[in-house]
Amino acid sequence: MFKKKIFLLLSIISLFFGFASLFLFLFNNYSLSFIFLLLYFIFIYIILFSESRLVTSTLFKSIVSLVLFPFYPIIHYYSYRGFDPIYNEIDFEEGKLLETKKIAYYAFDLAPFNIILKYGDASQRKFVVRLIYNSIKEEKIDLVDGIELIKNAINIDMHPDVVLYATDALNSLEKFLINKIAHLSKELNSLENYLYYAKYSIYYLKSGFIMPGFENEFIEEVISNLKKGIEIFQNSSKLYLYYLEILEYIGNNIELEEILNDIINKYQYPEIYEFAILYYIKKKNMKKAQQLISKFLDNNFTPSHESIKFILGG
Repeated sequence: MFKKKIFLLLSIISLFFGFASLFLFLFNNYSLSFIFLLLYFIFIYIILFSESRLVTSTLFKSIVSLVLFPFYPIIHYYSYRGFDPIYNEIDFEEGKLLETKKIAYYAFDLAPFNIILKYGDASQRKFVVRLIYNSIKEEKIDLVDGIELIKNAINIDMHPDVVLYATDALNSLEKFLINKIAHLSKELNSLENYLYYAKYSIYYLKSGFIMPGFENEFIEEVISNLKKGIEIFQNSSKLYLYYLEILEYIGNNIELEEILNDIINKYQYPEIYEFAILYYIKKKNMKKAQQLISKFLDNNFTPSHESIKFILGG
């Protein structure tokens, strides 16, 4: 900071001598004009020499600087200092993304975000992009819904700052997911790693980041890895849930229903029951859903999913 102030002071002094020399020259005071020009040159030399400490190189640069006389001191100062761009890059902390333990997507209503992105001014829209990103990071909103909001900001917004903010947010999320999946796929040596691998893989599938033509290959790899994980950790209901979610995503309903029936017959996992109830409601198989709800209540399970709470009036 102190060095920048010294540079600014020297630049102002040399700029003053440069304009004084030019002013005196226009009024035909050539001798005094030359003296001020010489002082201008000396201060330019001091500024440049303090950077390189090379006499010959500094002398050459000083002579070349006369081409931009008398504005060179300020031009050089800002090239040294650097401009503060109108667009400020978002400070994404990628290592902390999506690491929270409990998801509470219901905590945020997305309607206000949509309204501000459409009708707010540029600063408000940038703020909303940052807020959406942070909300995804803290898992206060669904990742897929958040990504769609950010993509809409890119597609409909005409302000470059907003587009840059949104693009940075998407790039950061995509990079994070890819790096996480790549790292975890090589470290599938614990239940925790399997769960995070499954979680980020599902996020990646639903995010829309994956390139066309690579999705099937990626899904096959994820399914293969999760099958291995289920063989090792057969009592993990969460691992089953992620596997079922992927089967639902790709539309493999036959295998999904077989696994659901098998798990329900073998284990008493409330979260599997909740998944099954919602699955059969979406499939409009109300008879099956009602049977599962009855078993859920008979087992005195406490609902954790918001939709199940609503259905049961809790």
